[in-house]
Amino acid sequence: ELFGEHDRCPIASLSHEEIDRYARDLSWLKDRLVERVEALRTLLLTPLSTTRLVYVHCEHGMDRTGEMIGAYQMRFMGKSYRDVVAFNDHVGTRPMQAENKCAMQWYCLWLQRQGVTSVGDCGLDASTRDEQRTPRAYLDANRPRA
Repeated sequence: ELFGEHDRCPIASLSHEEIDRYARDLSWLKDRLVERVEALRTLLLTPLSTTRLVYVHCEHGMDRTGEMIGAYQMRFMGKSYRDVVAFNDHVGTRPMQAENKCAMQWYCLWLQRQGVTSVGDCGLDASTRDEQRTPRAYLDANRPRA
């Protein structure tokens, strides 16, 4: 299966050099978290003359929703990767989809390279790493479509 089981992501099976290379520039990640998290922040901070309601919806409150809100919490609310995964697992009715959890993990690694230390180990502590799947399959599947 392309994305394996729910908690499988290729990151921990990559070398430190590969992780660093991919995490420095997430333009290859089809979810465009860097852009979308900044756009959400701009939306929330832009003064308006009327009251604004931002509604985030998903059947389970996870997957793309959990990925986006988790990424926002890491970037602007000082939450660690493990905090947002635990929260998603708590509020959801099932584990987060592997590809969304993995995208959030890549975003965490990108944040580390931007100097954000509150994200913690991004789930890569050697004693508690998530199960892994083939790295190349994930990276190939997540390249943006032309």
